[in-house]
Amino acid sequence: MKRRDFFRDSVLTAGAMVAALPEASGLARPLPLPKSGEKLALESSRLRLEYDLGLGQFSLYRSDGKPLLLNVMAVAVFPWGLALASDPTFARRSRQLSSNDPGVEGEQLVVECVDSAKRLNLESRLTLLRERPGIVLELILNNTSPGEIWVRQSEPLRALRDEQSGCFFGADSQYSEVQKVLRHGYLYSDPGDVIDIIGNGRREITSVWNSAFCLAGGETLVVGFVENRTAEGHVHSGWNMTQPAMAGQAAFDLSGRSYYNRHFLLKPGARVSSGRLLFLLSPDPFSGLEYYAETYSRLHQVKLNPVLNGWCFWFYTHTRATEEEQLRNAAFIAQHLKPYGMEWIQIDDGYQRALGDWEANELYPRGMKWLAGKIRELGLRPGLWIAPYAISENTEVARNHPEWLVRRASGELYTVVHNRAKYALDITHPGARQWLYELIKKITDDWGYDFIKIDFVEWSLLAAERYHDPSVSKAQAYRLGFETMRQAMGTGRHLLDCGPGPVTVGLLDSMRIEQDLP
Repeated sequence: MKRRDFFRDSVLTAGAMVAALPEASGLARPLPLPKSGEKLALESSRLRLEYDLGLGQFSLYRSDGKPLLLNVMAVAVFPWGLALASDPTFARRSRQLSSNDPGVEGEQLVVECVDSAKRLNLESRLTLLRERPGIVLELILNNTSPGEIWVRQSEPLRALRDEQSGCFFGADSQYSEVQKVLRHGYLYSDPGDVIDIIGNGRREITSVWNSAFCLAGGETLVVGFVENRTAEGHVHSGWNMTQPAMAGQAAFDLSGRSYYNRHFLLKPGARVSSGRLLFLLSPDPFSGLEYYAETYSRLHQVKLNPVLNGWCFWFYTHTRATEEEQLRNAAFIAQHLKPYGMEWIQIDDGYQRALGDWEANELYPRGMKWLAGKIRELGLRPGLWIAPYAISENTEVARNHPEWLVRRASGELYTVVHNRAKYALDITHPGARQWLYELIKKITDDWGYDFIKIDFVEWSLLAAERYHDPSVSKAQAYRLGFETMRQAMGTGRHLLDCGPGPVTVGLLDSMRIEQDLP
């Protein structure tokens, strides 16, 4: 019998479930229908959570009994199968705790699904917020087997109509009352948009990090990951008017998916979290999104820094600026604009010999340390752009340290899509990490730059399908790079991220949100 690709095309229904772990054959495995069991409940002034230990599913209701979520499952996804919290082969046990983590205080239900075959346990943590009408969900995968398990993603929230589940926000009739959906993009190059879904018979929306669903009267459902340290969180939603209403109501598909990597290894005894996902009701979209941001800030102890006021040449010269031109503009700024608060001069792309060789080229004959000193003499502060993970073919790193470079699962060097770089630095290799540390030390302590801008990350480090250490996810690798740079430059200097800021929150000082201009 031919092996199926369950990650791509597996279908689960209430009548026939399929699941396969990496140690299994990878063939569809029919399971007996689960039976309802003991009901566990958490309740606040606005919401009620019910978990069925027999079914391995939970439902969420408003205080008046109207459903918001029905029959939600938690899922782990492998290259060739799924592990469902609703699998009857799991033995489930629960305990109730109180969460006092900043921003997510509330009563918490922990349900552990114990694998009878001792391969992979799933642990769902559901926290009903005390002060807000919301719930925080987290799924933890625990490899209890003696072998390695390849995992691609986990889903702390999976409510799909095809599985007799769904989200019932705005579903008081047979037609969904959700009118607009806020979609968020991955980086500054895709800031997102507000999508009008009225009149769409069929629509699927993928939003990165967070999404908001707004009714005509203003009430809004905000769904977003408030933790992305181990995985990149996506929110998927879908409407299909050809499906019959459930109990006369028009539910829609909703899932929160935590992506690790295409080849992410969970070692024996290791655990990995989905990150925490917030499901929140709000009277309007603005207060809901503000609370989402506030929760993120409190949970990660974010300290907001003063806004930097400065100048960057990129938007009119791109890579063609010279040392002389930098100083000419800096002198003008020092004389005419510094009295109004402008104090930074940021040197952008074009000063370096190559991507991966950050010494000055012929446009900057006296070097980057000399230039930083001249900027300081004008009473201004110097900043520098770098692309730390982009490596050109003719650099010392590429020639002498190929072991530091990202490779494909086959073992071949991964080549990037860029006209000036060919390879990507693999930060999970100790040698590459030490090289990055020493580079940042040189830029800050030796050259004298107090502000560093990080760029070219999406198609270099974050494009890797696996790393030198395959037990490191994309989010963990990117965060590891920022931890390395922060350690090298200290807390008193400014670090700007042109990558996915929700991953590096707590480490970065600011994040780019505008696109390049021609």
